[in-house]
Amino acid sequence: MFQPSPAPSPRGEGEPAPRTVTKTTLIDTRDLSIDARAVNSREARELYRKREQIHPKLAHGTFRNLKWAAMVVLLAIYYITPWLRWARGDARPE
Repeated sequence: MFQPSPAPSPRGEGEPAPRTVTKTTLIDTRDLSIDARAVNSREARELYRKREQIHPKLAHGTFRNLKWAAMVVLLAIYYITPWLRWARGDARPE
């Protein structure tokens, strides 16, 4: 296991004692200050409008029908062709 050796430097008056770094304390948290604000605070909510609802629209027409027909044909090909058998030639499994 790795044990860091203390640095051989003289400490001056008022300097903090050197801190031993272990496996669990790799970040020095003595000087760590976090300025965190709540995201859902009353002041932050006043900046946004209420979310508008999105509703799907029903579509009719020739191209919509053509799309459905093409989808049915292509999905039928996709699901049926693995069960079709055809001659693959000599020295190939069927």
